[in-house]
Amino acid sequence: HIKTNMIFSYDFILGVIMMILMDIPYVFFMGTLFSGVDIAGWNLSEIMLLIGYVYITEGLYDLLHGEIMNLPALIISGGLDCYYIRPLNIIFQILTASFYPDAVSQIILGGILFVWAAIKLELMRIALIFQLFFFAAISVVLYMSISILLCSFSFVISTRTGFLGTFYSLEGVAKYPLSIFPKWFRYIFYTILPLAYIFYEPAQIILGKEKNIAFFFISLIVTVIITVLAFFLWNRGLSKYKSSGN
Repeated sequence: HIKTNMIFSYDFILGVIMMILMDIPYVFFMGTLFSGVDIAGWNLSEIMLLIGYVYITEGLYDLLHGEIMNLPALIISGGLDCYYIRPLNIIFQILTASFYPDAVSQIILGGILFVWAAIKLELMRIALIFQLFFFAAISVVLYMSISILLCSFSFVISTRTGFLGTFYSLEGVAKYPLSIFPKWFRYIFYTILPLAYIFYEPAQIILGKEKNIAFFFISLIVTVIITVLAFFLWNRGLSKYKSSGN
């Protein structure tokens, strides 16, 4: 898929540039909102580092998620059948089924914002790069696992979007500093739908704003539990899958 997109390299590069430009208004809006004033303990440089981390994580997820977002429709329509006839792991096939060029633009823009903010905050060091790669990997695994877990319900609940539509809507809210929301709202993102561990907590730890080291281990434990549960439910649903005959 990458080779296909790179056949017309100038079109690909132009597309990436255009997608970066489309994200600039959001970055500008957040910059204006936090310019000269701290909101819920977050200043401009810190919010830019958070946004940069969000873009990097989302970009990696979009780069790797393949057809995950279309899984509910594939399950209901019988489109999942085509993955059965190939001698490869079904999840692996789904993850490599497509390539989204906008993922590249997200990673580039995220990297620029992250480095700029790290320099402004005097955090730029070799250890920071390792932190970024480590937490981004954990975040992407958790992000992917939650998606697979929610898609697994489509084996028993016939809806073309499953719970993914709700997940992606709430995921948009979780990109902001959770400290600006009321406690009951934050509770949802730490327990019922643990999105806080994808964006907010890693950024908090990188910035040194999270003093409780327990959150680091909690993030790892949550990721392991969700991943194991996701693949258990996926394999369980797959064993009960029946072709629609289409």
